[in-house]
Amino acid sequence: MFNNTLILGIFSSLDKPIWDWLELLLIPLLLALLGWFITWKNNKNEREITKNKSLQESFDSYLEFMSKLILENDMANSDDHKVPIIARARTINFLDSADSEKRGLVLQFLAETNLICAPNPIINLNGINLNKTKLRNIRLEKISLKGVHLKNCDFKGANLKGSDFTSSNFENCNLSNSNLENSNLTYADMENVNLTNGNLVKATIDGTNFKQAKMENCLVTKTQFNIIIREKSLKSKPKTNE
Repeated sequence: MFNNTLILGIFSSLDKPIWDWLELLLIPLLLALLGWFITWKNNKNEREITKNKSLQESFDSYLEFMSKLILENDMANSDDHKVPIIARARTINFLDSADSEKRGLVLQFLAETNLICAPNPIINLNGINLNKTKLRNIRLEKISLKGVHLKNCDFKGANLKGSDFTSSNFENCNLSNSNLENSNLTYADMENVNLTNGNLVKATIDGTNFKQAKMENCLVTKTQFNIIIREKSLKSKPKTNE
């Protein structure tokens, strides 16, 4: 096996000093690495551009399809049960492949067109997976999303007043400054949520899990307060509006 002394001896027996040889070897290697990095970076950017273009085209296609379906079939008053089924299938298919931003835009669209309004939504989205979706400042008043997976979502500043989230999973969600007044959180999982400065006044919380919830300055009624503080693992307690 070669040792350091032998290697130095080989280089010293050549015409050029060892540092000249190292320079000759290192410069081509560094240039090759630089070329590889630039190529990798350009390919990554191109893939990102292609991905974003594909997502936008998919979003535009979904909106075009849904708008046509709504206008041509008068979904709010139609007796044709096939239309909501088709709309639900197309919506779930899109949400499964969409990024966080597009998911939020679609939910806003469905809420504003009254397609997911509680208590009897035209499009039933019960049980869908919306984990890790960014929904800051979104307005989703009086909608129905029962049994929906919402783990690690960001609802900061969201208006969810009067909505039905029965049995939905909000684990690890950021609900700070959000409005859940008069919402239905029956059997919802609110473990480790951040409800700082939120509003839960008159929300239904039968069987709701508030384990390790952070509820500093979260508004609740006195009755709600007495129920919530039974959870011994609360990180901070809410305050009553009375």
